[in-house]
Amino acid sequence: FVFFPFYFICWVQIWNNLISQAGQMALHGTPNDLLQNLDPIALCIFIPLLDCEYRLEETENKKKTSANNLPIPVGVYPVLRKFKINFSPVRRIFAGFLLVSISMIYSSVLQHYIYMSPAKSIHVWIQAPTYILVAFSEAFIIVTGLELAFTHAPKK
Repeated sequence: FVFFPFYFICWVQIWNNLISQAGQMALHGTPNDLLQNLDPIALCIFIPLLDCEYRLEETENKKKTSANNLPIPVGVYPVLRKFKINFSPVRRIFAGFLLVSISMIYSSVLQHYIYMSPAKSIHVWIQAPTYILVAFSEAFIIVTGLELAFTHAPKK
């Protein structure tokens, strides 16, 4: 948990930078703070996909067998568990740090191209990967951090 404050400092700063960066881009009627909504949308889609399992439903015509009750792994974590890949909480948090680092590098390179190109010539929607990568990092870091805090908290 020592590194979490550094993550949140960078997380807040990247939001501020992206809004001001969008002000230098071609908006074509898009408000420069609209793209922030991609983060919660991506979270709502991605978090359920992390630990999703699908169970086959019993039908009245089929005989009950244990094979019909087995979960089918469709999410990231169940598929990794099926292949006996240990994606421990520390590795999840590390993956989240990598994703947020990649998003910051993407934004930095984008800012370089904004400086090098004519004013307002790059469209604002080119920032979308940054918002989505930050959302994925949140799913790995914040959700896993809350899970760790809950499981390791004292009982009383």
